[in-house]
Amino acid sequence: MQPSRVAHYLAVPAQPVPATFIVVYALLLTLVRHAGLFGLWLGMLLFFGFIRYSFAVIEAVKAGARELPVLSVEMLNPVGEMRSIVVLALVAGMFFATGSATYWMPTWAGIVIGLVTLALLLHLVLMQTATGSIKRALDLRMGIQVTRRLGGDFLLLCACALVAFLVLSWLEGWRLLPMPVRIALQLYVWLAVFALIGGVLHERWDELGFEQEEIETVELDNSAAAARQRDLLIDTIYGQWRAGAKLNAWQSVTRHLQGSADAVAELRWMHERTARWPDTGLAQRLAQEMLSRLLAARRDGEALTWISLRLRTDPDFHPHSSAEFIRATELARNAGDRPIARQLLKRFARFHPGEPLPPHLEQLRGELER
Repeated sequence: MQPSRVAHYLAVPAQPVPATFIVVYALLLTLVRHAGLFGLWLGMLLFFGFIRYSFAVIEAVKAGARELPVLSVEMLNPVGEMRSIVVLALVAGMFFATGSATYWMPTWAGIVIGLVTLALLLHLVLMQTATGSIKRALDLRMGIQVTRRLGGDFLLLCACALVAFLVLSWLEGWRLLPMPVRIALQLYVWLAVFALIGGVLHERWDELGFEQEEIETVELDNSAAAARQRDLLIDTIYGQWRAGAKLNAWQSVTRHLQGSADAVAELRWMHERTARWPDTGLAQRLAQEMLSRLLAARRDGEALTWISLRLRTDPDFHPHSSAEFIRATELARNAGDRPIARQLLKRFARFHPGEPLPPHLEQLRGELER
């Protein structure tokens, strides 16, 4: 990998979204450290959230995302994704064994074991991300094959991880900096290594020989794999929307819909997830897109049901264009649903003031206003 690309990936945590995450997390972890036993549960929650966010960083960089996802509520769930817990347990166990080795072996032997352990952990995280499977991540034959194909890039990862470990140890013992600054720097170093892992996978993916369909069907069922992909997509879109890059967020939505076999189903679950956000602007746009596609596909019954649901729950819902307003009102009239027709006609006057209606709908509006 070119030095410029290495520097690019190591600088990924300096982007606005992860940088904000680092600052907030550093302050919270400082509070936890001073809270004693009262901060234990918050510390565990933050710790699991950080581990899962680290994997989200790898996934986003591996996928070539321009912006990293923000920390979502789902990431704070300690049992939401088993790979984080399994890797965490292996990390703790292997480092404990390495530390214990110094009591039974010479110092140089402990250092050698520590270096080997660091390389194995790095390889485990890389394989876990590449395959999405604990079983395949521990496959010795596949691991050797991947290491051979990566060649110098894997040695580069090991070197960067070693430097990161030394920096983290140094920062922990350097008391000249305030604690929040030390913690923020430690978080940055950790995320930079994870971003570099994702960068190596992104740059060398075609050479590794993984078949995506095979990866997604080994050990984990399709629904679990799809759920992880959906979580990553929503986190990416949320980061873009929250950062003010609303056009980028909508482009992420449209790219996903273009590659989907059932765009309406994808719009339905995306709307369900985004409707929980404090800013409901994207949910409203998704609701409009959902109606547009239902009307275009002549799925009139589903369209009328969707209109009815949205009118009951969203005071600002309206079809995207005046033509769709007219079509939706005609559907309600033909179905004999006068309350929906009345609401649509009122909202037409609100969102398209001064624009004329077809004569038959003007007549219907007059009848409904009596």
